[in-house]
Amino acid sequence: MINLFRDKRLCFNTVILMLLWSTSASSVYFTEFYMKYVPVSNVYYLALMMGVSDLITSLVFNLVNRFLTIKQIITVGAFFLSLCSLILAIFLFTLPSD
Repeated sequence: MINLFRDKRLCFNTVILMLLWSTSASSVYFTEFYMKYVPVSNVYYLALMMGVSDLITSLVFNLVNRFLTIKQIITVGAFFLSLCSLILAIFLFTLPSD
């Protein structure tokens, strides 16, 4: 806390990192929490698919990181996640109730 509140840029970066850490921690928690509701008969197959998904994501991020800056990646990622969340919310709210 040396110059956290005096330096505006440092304060802004700290707030951004706090938001990113909290969202990533909660998404990891919810992924593990709701894993039992995924209709897969083999837990090891599900763990393998999650590992493959992480591997593909890491490779794509490294590829994208060569062409975009970190600020652009975060902006595009936030826009993409917001768009997907909106589409999911519209889809869920337009489903007929059982």
